[in-house]
Amino acid sequence: MANYVYNAIRFKEKDKEKFPQYLEQGNFDFNKLAKMPKEFEEMGGDHGEVEGIAKEWKDFARDVKITPANVDEYVEKFRNEVRENPEKYPESSKTVNLEIKENDWGGISVPDFQYQMYREIGKVKYGFESWLDWRSVNWGTTSEAWETKISDEGLSFITAWDAPLPIFEKIAEFNPDIWFRVKYYDEALGVKQ
Repeated sequence: MANYVYNAIRFKEKDKEKFPQYLEQGNFDFNKLAKMPKEFEEMGGDHGEVEGIAKEWKDFARDVKITPANVDEYVEKFRNEVRENPEKYPESSKTVNLEIKENDWGGISVPDFQYQMYREIGKVKYGFESWLDWRSVNWGTTSEAWETKISDEGLSFITAWDAPLPIFEKIAEFNPDIWFRVKYYDEALGVKQ
């Protein structure tokens, strides 16, 4: 089970109007400060490399320099190649034609082929293989905020594992004219300021 981190941002009352822009459906939305790439949003749960598909992709792309500008094009070419030659790509062909589905509990189920292609695109375009890695660096935590409360004095919310230090830095970067103070309490480590 994750340790909870209780976060509080204190600001001057005159600066209160700056903070609601970072809320979505009542919760602090980190995407409004550091937008997670769509490939990671659509990826579903992170379960690591799908080795057979990763090897087939590597074989397919071995004579091509894959770049951020062409990775989407080559993923589509690979998808078509797998569909036309399933015997050449046996691991990829098992799930290449499956669709992303919503689970009973509201999550999504991403077929292994699409999941691995999101990982490949993520490596090339963003330098990360999954939403978990991306969030850890860009948000400072793997979880989104929950139990957000806003008052005249500040904003408070909970995250799992870590305080979102890069998010606090983004607030300062986007709002250089306001004063705010951050305090967080990690139930495993104690209070930080």
